[in-house]
Amino acid sequence: MRIIFKYIVGLIWIISACTSENEFQNFDTNTSYIYFDMPKELGQYGKETNERIDSIEYSFAMELAEVTTYDLKIPMAISGIAAQTDRYYTVELVGDESTVSAEDWDISSIDKPVFKKGVMFDTLKVKLNRTSVLKEEKKIMVLQLKANDQFELGREDLLKIKIIISDILIAPVWWEDWKDVFGPFYLETYLKWQEIYYEGADPNYPPSYIDVSNDSNKPYYWDNMPIGWAANYEPYTPSVFIFIAQLRTYFEENEVYGTNPDGSKTRIKIY
Repeated sequence: MRIIFKYIVGLIWIISACTSENEFQNFDTNTSYIYFDMPKELGQYGKETNERIDSIEYSFAMELAEVTTYDLKIPMAISGIAAQTDRYYTVELVGDESTVSAEDWDISSIDKPVFKKGVMFDTLKVKLNRTSVLKEEKKIMVLQLKANDQFELGREDLLKIKIIISDILIAPVWWEDWKDVFGPFYLETYLKWQEIYYEGADPNYPPSYIDVSNDSNKPYYWDNMPIGWAANYEPYTPSVFIFIAQLRTYFEENEVYGTNPDGSKTRIKIY
């Protein structure tokens, strides 16, 4: 039933999209149209807009030293008919828009990727390599979908994606909305918050009126924080602040310093 529901939703989306500048030409319900299923951008008050995010940024900096590769997962989707057999689709590197070298990733990971049978949503896994140059600079990889004998192309604005990779520490997307509580972004704060507010520590799910940085169908945790207008406002997210109190106590009782961009040190404080 879930697959049928997603199929119907996909058809409704296609019909409504036909009035936009990205409409499909001569849409055929017997044809499958493929696209990158990127999440929607957030606008004022953290609410979803109709625009899709066009890039993914990943850093090895949070991984253990022994981690040398990572399979970046890119959401894929089709509109039309789910097939009863696996099908290949075509992805190409846009060379003149990319700065990655052959050492930075495994190009074979986009060689005839498979869209599995019976589903409308799947995942493209791109294997990234942890090269030494990523500690000094970010590399860009731009991928583009191409039509083949299995798939036609979906919406024009969902056919290309930019991937930014590095080994440089990156603040999570929710940090800016919580900086009045957590202060400047320090690795020490981030790691301690992950330790305290691990997935499963808080059983509470985000209510429908609160947007989160990851997945509204999962309980709150360090990577599923409220964003937008509800962030750092205790009456709307009381369970989160129970754990923030633990974080505050830790940094009050332990003298921990974070490193600033200019190399100076500042004692970490949670507000």
